[in-house]
Amino acid sequence: SIDNRILRLAGGTLDTTGYKVDANNKLRQMHVATGSDIGGTNVDQEFISLLEKILGADIIRKFQEESPIGWFRLMNEFDHQKKAIQNDESDVITILMPNTLLDVTLSATGRELEEIVKSKKIKGLSSNSEYIIIKYSLIQEIFSKAVDGIIRHMQEKMESPDLKEVSRIVMVGGFSDSAILQSAVKQKFETDAIRVITPEDAALCVIKGGVRFGHKPQVIQTRITRKCYGTRIAEVYDPKKHGPDRTHVEVYD
Repeated sequence: SIDNRILRLAGGTLDTTGYKVDANNKLRQMHVATGSDIGGTNVDQEFISLLEKILGADIIRKFQEESPIGWFRLMNEFDHQKKAIQNDESDVITILMPNTLLDVTLSATGRELEEIVKSKKIKGLSSNSEYIIIKYSLIQEIFSKAVDGIIRHMQEKMESPDLKEVSRIVMVGGFSDSAILQSAVKQKFETDAIRVITPEDAALCVIKGGVRFGHKPQVIQTRITRKCYGTRIAEVYDPKKHGPDRTHVEVYD
């Protein structure tokens, strides 16, 4: 049999559990599922914090209120580019700043984007009149909080006795496609005894697994619930049926 640790990383959450694959290729859960509010949205939040550091929180808030579509497009562009990062020193994220945001900034500060960025002197950040350019070192900083949190959570759970024999770590979910995260997980956990696996289209694996489970629920033989209800039953003492050694009194608060 093979012990697998399943790591699901979606936009806003981290979910982990452990399964054993038996001789019939059926799954037996070996560890209760655990989770944390760590995921790709943490990276988005770090990008927002960077924008606030550059332009100011008030300007960002005003832009969100005056141009929700522009804000959506800005974050969508960042999301698209963050997924294309290859964890290489040549990585660059180039974001076109919406005209509305540039206008709000100019009205509030009297300065152009390029002048503001130069004055901030943020390592790994440059710009021209329309774009901000985020280089490798700053990209790593933007990802670090989420990645470090995931590694800490995994490290804590891997020390559980139920997971001592894990031989596979399978990463699925949208954030699992991140090359930066994949590299960090492999560097920390991959050994001769443990292999880290990221399937192709990791984002779709959760959906495909749900559909397959719907058709063949018997593939999962056992589960472990985080909490459960139980009953305690004591048979009424019968002197004809039970000996004197079977009597006891128990007090409940």
